[in-house]
Amino acid sequence: MAFSVRTKLLGGFIAVVAVLVVLGIVSLTKMSTLNTQTTNLGTNILPSVEFLHDMQFQFDRRAATRVARVHRQDRRRHEQARSAAAGRPG
Repeated sequence: MAFSVRTKLLGGFIAVVAVLVVLGIVSLTKMSTLNTQTTNLGTNILPSVEFLHDMQFQFDRRAATRVARVHRQDRRRHEQARSAAAGRPG
């Protein structure tokens, strides 16, 4: 079956338009999914990560305070021991 040039061109354009429509629908679907995932990331996951970071900061700050307190106590005990040792008759 021989098609005329007009029929071949029309068929080619229709095929290209059909492919473009399918690609457009697929792209819109994927963009919608991406939008949903991005919204989930911004509203659910990111605040959770920020909360965990804040918890870690508070934990680190309290640990540093404890270490400083123990260090002061050890220094005080060392100075008391040194004073007691210096006061003893040799």
